[in-house]
Amino acid sequence: MQKLTDAFATWSGETGGGALRLVVANACYSANLATVLSKHVAFVIGHHAPVQDTSAVQFAEVLYKALGTGASPLQSFMLAKTAAGCDKYCLRGRWDADKFVFAKPSTLSVHEVGVGHIELGQFTRRDATMRILEDWLVTRRSPRIAVVGQGGSGKSTLVQYFLKEVGHLIGGSARLVFFLHGSDLMGGYRVLLQELQDILGRAETAPDKDEDVRARVNALLRDPAIKHKWVGVLDDLPWPESLAELNWLLAPSGGEFPWVSGKTIVTSRCREWMDHRVFGNGFELGNFEVEEAHAFLKDRVEHWRQDVEDGGVTAVARRLAYFPLALTSAAGCANEYSLCPSDYLKELDSNRSRLLESWHSRTKHTGEYPYEMFEVVYHKWQRLSEGKDAMSVMGILRQLAFVNPSNIPIDMFEDLRQHLPILKSHCLVLVPKSAGPQVVSIHALTQQVIREHLMGNARAQVLQTVTASLARRMDTFENDKPETYMTCTCRAYAPHVQALMAHVDHTDIVYEVAVLAYHTGWFFYTVTSALQRPSVCGSGCW
Repeated sequence: MQKLTDAFATWSGETGGGALRLVVANACYSANLATVLSKHVAFVIGHHAPVQDTSAVQFAEVLYKALGTGASPLQSFMLAKTAAGCDKYCLRGRWDADKFVFAKPSTLSVHEVGVGHIELGQFTRRDATMRILEDWLVTRRSPRIAVVGQGGSGKSTLVQYFLKEVGHLIGGSARLVFFLHGSDLMGGYRVLLQELQDILGRAETAPDKDEDVRARVNALLRDPAIKHKWVGVLDDLPWPESLAELNWLLAPSGGEFPWVSGKTIVTSRCREWMDHRVFGNGFELGNFEVEEAHAFLKDRVEHWRQDVEDGGVTAVARRLAYFPLALTSAAGCANEYSLCPSDYLKELDSNRSRLLESWHSRTKHTGEYPYEMFEVVYHKWQRLSEGKDAMSVMGILRQLAFVNPSNIPIDMFEDLRQHLPILKSHCLVLVPKSAGPQVVSIHALTQQVIREHLMGNARAQVLQTVTASLARRMDTFENDKPETYMTCTCRAYAPHVQALMAHVDHTDIVYEVAVLAYHTGWFFYTVTSALQRPSVCGSGCW
């Protein structure tokens, strides 16, 4: 069964184009197989007991005829189940079987506006996020969804690839997909107007005024011939309500934009789109999964595909924290200068790499992401400097740059809890949805940029502040109480002390950090000894 499961997982993923939707295991005792396969396939039909050949044939005939007429998988299944001897069939799946239709083949092509050129063979399919978009597209849930994240996380590429897949996902029911850049919405609207008029057979002169163009496009998107048959992307929109010209988009009534007559994706670097009172739906896009990052690098660097070094590609991906923008830059640099993975890592480790400086300052070609990781974080920094409590917020970010990037207790630093909403809204920190003490995470590459480029003359002072904050937290724990182990800083704070030690060099706080590290390790040891769990002590002790 495992081999069969792996095969269907592959066919329903990147290799199969992600278009496998239904599997009919029309055989005896196939209910368990249906349950297993439904983790990878939208709908799977199986049978709980032995089934006669005549019943199986009759079930298949009724099922496929119903599907062919446009009935949903659930309606078709229930109809086929009424055939003689077919009452033991079962339907499993990860989508709503009553809200999906296998569209009839159509001679109508899907019109594309502004989607651009996407090399499907070079796109590393991000299965988890693509599945979210696919599920959203084929169900009757919210007609709009936001994809938010740091610049360079791959939002635009992801949704452009998704638009290329729309035809496979919903068949002939899709007539139009469009991709409009937030920096030039009205320019995109004018192109979209011409395409809509061509699709609908209209021959009208385009209005001169922007608001008239917008009104006509929105009216045409509601036209019965195109209604519910389009999917659009509004790419890289700014902060909600930050610009007066977006008021028409976010009015409480839904604005002038035809939200409910089609499917709309908004991408933005501002997390508030997910929580906005009008929009209020979406997910955050971040790193690649580990295997996705490896595939990404090997797809783009031909001489890395047969990497035989000890963890060469793996080491590069880990060093760059699996972030799409950083990996893209690494692949381009490796191709430009014929670098093997270890050579690229050496350049990263050098104090000032002329090769990397030359690469980062190159003139970007058309269609290439215009920024390096430093520039993305710097733009965020500039935006923060214009806001309320700018100095305090930037001070918190500088402190976060010297600790372990994961599982940072919110109470570690003063004012972190207070400024958490603004940091979250800029996608600068992530608050995991987990039980237990509240913690946050910050991207390792963001930390690196802040330490190397945005610290100014504050490095020594920030290190002292971080050390003092950790020491204050350690002083709140009672070393002689074994139960303290369950809520103490040894597990929560030891990685942060260790990270701090890695950044202390010739400053005046070497002694203080060493004492802090000593006491953290000593406390860890005494508590585990008291609990008679010596095996717990290990990497946590210095």
